[in-house]
Order: sequence, then structure tokens, then C-alpha cells
Amino acid sequence: MTFYADMAATAADLIAELGQPVTLTRSVPGTYNTATATNGAPEVTTQSCLAVEDAYKAREIDGTLIRVGDKKLILSPQTSAGASVTAPQTGDTVTFADTSVWTVKDSEPLSPGGTALIYTLQLRQG
Repeated sequence: MTFYADMAATAADLIAELGQPVTLTRSVPGTYNTATATNGAPEVTTQSCLAVEDAYKAREIDGTLIRVGDKKLILSPQTSAGASVTAPQTGDTVTFADTSVWTVKDSEPLSPGGTALIYTLQLRQG
């Protein structure tokens, strides 16, 4: 293992110990059918992940980019099954154990050397 792979494994272990299960969902619109003038069924993919919730400090909330009520989520680079997480994107959703659904507004990987150690997500409900 490389240094960064070891760091990613350590981050995943800590998040597994301190975090909670979440589901990361991506929905891609279906292809457009010109004959029927309709879109096909969306392609939905889900990943079972582990994450730690964090809060934004008052000085970080500017009312535009980060709003009161937004959540910060530290996402493990590995799924619950140990596979690599597909990098979250704006528009993906995160479902918590209480079934609340939050939309990813921003996703920032921490990836020195090209290896994702964590993903920091900005979430907004609704």
C-alpha cells in the first residue's frame, strides 16, 4: 500500500467507528426518445456509505453559498462494503437513517496524490 492508500484506509476506519450509515443516490435522466417525444426512465444508482455529520460555524454561513440549516458531511472514501465510493456530485442526494433526504450542493474531495481520503459535502434539505 502507498502512504495515501494507508491514509484513506485510516480515514475509512475512523468514519466507520464514529459515523453513521447514509445512502448516496444519483439519478441520471433517461435518454430522449424522438419517436415518442418522451424521456426514458431515469437511471438511479445508490451507494451505501458511512459518514460523520458536522456543522458550519456561524462565520462560514454567508446566506448565499452556505445558508442557515445547511449540513456539512464528511463522507468515507469507501462504501459500507469496502469498495471505492464514486465521487459525489452536485445534485446527488443523501438519505439518513431517519429517512430525511438532503441534496448535495457542493462536494470537495481531499485527495492528495490522487487518492481520495474523504469527501466533504455541503447538504441542503429540499
